[in-house]
Amino acid sequence: MSDEMRGWEEAYREGHTRGREPHEEVESLAVLFREDGVKRVLDLGCGDGRHLVRLGALGFQMYGLDSAPTAVRLAGGFLEKDGLSAELVCSDMSELPWDDGFFDAVISIQVLNHQDIDGIHTTFGEVHRVLRPNGWLFMTVATYEPDEPGDGDKLVQLGPKLYAKKEGHEAGVPHYFATEEEWVAELSAFQIVDVHKDGPGKTAILARKAS
Repeated sequence: MSDEMRGWEEAYREGHTRGREPHEEVESLAVLFREDGVKRVLDLGCGDGRHLVRLGALGFQMYGLDSAPTAVRLAGGFLEKDGLSAELVCSDMSELPWDDGFFDAVISIQVLNHQDIDGIHTTFGEVHRVLRPNGWLFMTVATYEPDEPGDGDKLVQLGPKLYAKKEGHEAGVPHYFATEEEWVAELSAFQIVDVHKDGPGKTAILARKAS
């Protein structure tokens, strides 16, 4: 198990989750998805399933992937409690186990920045591959000012622009320090629909795979 996977697994075992409320834009995304005939949705980095549960309840066919076995187990439990189902996979993001063009939409909330630049390139390539033409990508990521790690001596540098916290429930989990502009540039294979702030130090991006 990689350091990243180990860090998230320990966090979920210790009960450190983002809470059960889905991201505030999920409801508007659901409206957008319905209007475009979206059926299959992948939550990339699904955690313990808060978005799987909400979008599943709204009628979408949900799929979830997370690197932490405990998170996947919890997601399955929350889905079952609400009488819902989803295909759940425990894996990293480097090789998605679905066919080309399988999904109508992919969402990923505060996940993609937890890997190095090579992993980011690989993940975006995989997301592009599994999306149908004109498929949707909604992602939120942490963003930083250029060359500003932010937490000073609370961080250890793992590589170029890559840091990990020394303590707390995200200890050892990598954080890639990129600006909003750099994230947009990484999505050159997609058509950018919208970019906006998602709270302090966070950016939300809505994009589509080119037809």
